[in-house]
Amino acid sequence: MNSNSYGDANTDVFICCTEVNAQGNPTIDNMMAQNLYFRLKSQNINVFYSSQSLKGCPYSEYDERVEDAIETAKIIIITGTRREHFRNMLNCYGDLFKNKAVLPVYSSMSEYDIERIPEMFPAINYDAPGALGKIINDVLGVLNLLNSREGKPTPTHTKVKKTNFKFIM
Repeated sequence: MNSNSYGDANTDVFICCTEVNAQGNPTIDNMMAQNLYFRLKSQNINVFYSSQSLKGCPYSEYDERVEDAIETAKIIIITGTRREHFRNMLNCYGDLFKNKAVLPVYSSMSEYDIERIPEMFPAINYDAPGALGKIINDVLGVLNLLNSREGKPTPTHTKVKKTNFKFIM
C-alpha cells in the first residue's frame, strides 16, 4: 500500500460515481460526489474521491491508488442518479466493497431501483431536506463506532447544522 500526495494510506471514506456521461460531460452524480467530498473534508474526515484525490497522478498509478483507498476505507459512498450508474460501480468495485459499510446516495430516481448488496446501508435521497447533514452524521457515527472498537481516536469535527442546501446544477 502506498501513501503520497495522490491519496492517503488511511482513507476513512471512499466516494465513487459515474463521473462523465457518454458525451464526456460531468454527470450530476459527479457534482453530488464532489459536494460530499468537500463537506466531509470540512469535518476533518479523510476522504478519497478520485477526481479530487488523484489530480496530477500518473495514469499508470491510478488503479493502484484507487484500490489502496478502497482497501483502507471504512465507508464507501456511491452517488448516483440512474440504476445503471449504481450497477456500474458495483460491477467495477463490488468485490472490493466486501466488509465495508456501503452508503448509497441517490437523486432523481427511486431508492428501489438501487441494486442491493449485503453491506449496504439504507439509501439516502440527496434531494431531501437535511440530507447532507444526515449523510455527514451517519458517516461520523459509523466512524466513531468502528474507531471505538479498534481503540482509535475519532475524527475531530464541528457539529453539523441542519440545512436545506442542495447542489443545483
